Amino acid sequence: MHDANADLGLGPELYPGQHAELRAREQKETALRDAAAVPLPGPLRQAFSFTPPRLYGLTLQPVTAGLAAILCQLDNPFYRTVQFFMRNAGTNGVTLEELAARAEAEIQSTPESEIETVFCFTTPGRQLRELLAQGRPAFREAAYAALADKLTPPQLMVFIRACGAHWANSFATVQTYEAAAPPSPDGTIFTKPSTSGPMGSAGSST
Repeated sequence: MHDANADLGLGPELYPGQHAELRAREQKETALRDAAAVPLPGPLRQAFSFTPPRLYGLTLQPVTAGLAAILCQLDNPFYRTVQFFMRNAGTNGVTLEELAARAEAEIQSTPESEIETVFCFTTPGRQLRELLAQGRPAFREAAYAALADKLTPPQLMVFIRACGAHWANSFATVQTYEAAAPPSPDGTIFTKPSTSGPMGSAGSST
């Protein structure tokens, strides 16, 4: 008769049910290893194997809720432009180009705010929070020290557009997965993907 305990190198039980507990733990660990070896669906695989884009020697950080919260706290024009597009995209008879023109007219961006935008996108969230806790002047000075004397105006314009594309691509991954997989029965996991196209160069006034 096969002895399952011998496979695990088990001796006498130290307490009743010890062997059954150890076998259950081994089965769970095996199941976790097997699950980890199975590839994720395409969009999720792309999301979890994120390769941060690099531009002018700087790395764009992942688009997270923390990044959005900091941009919101700063009342950042880039973030307000993103919100504008989210509210108005898909409006009947209004093209993305028309929305971009309206956003630029209504939400004035400045070189100072654009430097802060790039700083937020290229700095880890914890560092941003620590700087912001020191006050608004300290935060802006850190952004200037990191970028103002390194980026030319054309480079800043390219960077702002890259930030917009990076933001849109992060949401496109979610939308692609929503389109590929049906929502959960109670509708709490995924919502219907947006029917609008990707955003333009949000936040740039240049």
